[in-house]
Amino acid sequence: MNNFSQIDLNLLIVFDALMAERHLSRAAARIGRSQPAMSHALRRLRHLFNDPLLVRGKGGMKPTQRALELEAPVRLVLSEISGLAGIGGKFDPGSAQRSFRLAMSDYNARVLLPAIAKRLRAEAPAVNLVVLQGGRRDTADALAQGTVDLVVTSLEAIPKGMRGQLLLRDRVVCMAGKKTMAGKRALTLAEYLARPHLSISLQGDTPGPIDDILAKQGLVRRSVITLAHFLVIPAVLNSTDTIATLPSRVARAYRAEYDLVVFKPPFNLLESMVWSIWHPRADTDPGHRWFRELLMSCAAAS
Repeated sequence: MNNFSQIDLNLLIVFDALMAERHLSRAAARIGRSQPAMSHALRRLRHLFNDPLLVRGKGGMKPTQRALELEAPVRLVLSEISGLAGIGGKFDPGSAQRSFRLAMSDYNARVLLPAIAKRLRAEAPAVNLVVLQGGRRDTADALAQGTVDLVVTSLEAIPKGMRGQLLLRDRVVCMAGKKTMAGKRALTLAEYLARPHLSISLQGDTPGPIDDILAKQGLVRRSVITLAHFLVIPAVLNSTDTIATLPSRVARAYRAEYDLVVFKPPFNLLESMVWSIWHPRADTDPGHRWFRELLMSCAAAS
């Protein structure tokens, strides 16, 4: 970096938009700038950091290694400033131009995102939403680094040093293809343990939470397939003899769309609890608070 006195908050906003969009025109539209103004700001950024930062490539602009290193720190600085500026202020969703980065699994997206998107388009048409795949393991790090504004995930407790709201409580059910069940509407515990299982783990962990609960009772199941997402569960269940154990909201949605059987597990399972998690620096940000309240409202209606 050449000179700290050259750092302009507006340049950091431009950099953040360019890194989010990887496209000059889209980045300009994102923050309400003209394309020539964005080009000029990019030239200033390149001089400031003594690096090309973003170079033209197929389908858009490609960030350099230096730009990738700067992305999280710059977003963190902007988040801190946004929270400071928001103390005692107001947020008008109807006119606000802002972006929120929300990390969640495809299960939580399937349950909540349609309502969230509908509300945003109706109430905050100039607000952009970026949805990232996220899970429990990287929640605290992502929030601390400022790479996301909120994480929606299933957890037993809020990570240390973070804030959280309980969005959903969901019971856990089993699901299988009709051919697999062969006319059955339930399974005994012995039958459940004897069947091959399909498991979900965003990080590929095996065994998972269900296996931990079974292990406490001295029981073991065999997971023959472990997936990092929920989207293909119905297709896999219909094409194999596997059984999935998953939250009831997504199971109900899939049963309505596919030829599947949903039934209670033959043993007691804890409720699945879905939380909205954020960093304490966002507590006083009125825009962030508005978005958290929108999530709560959408979850209550799900």
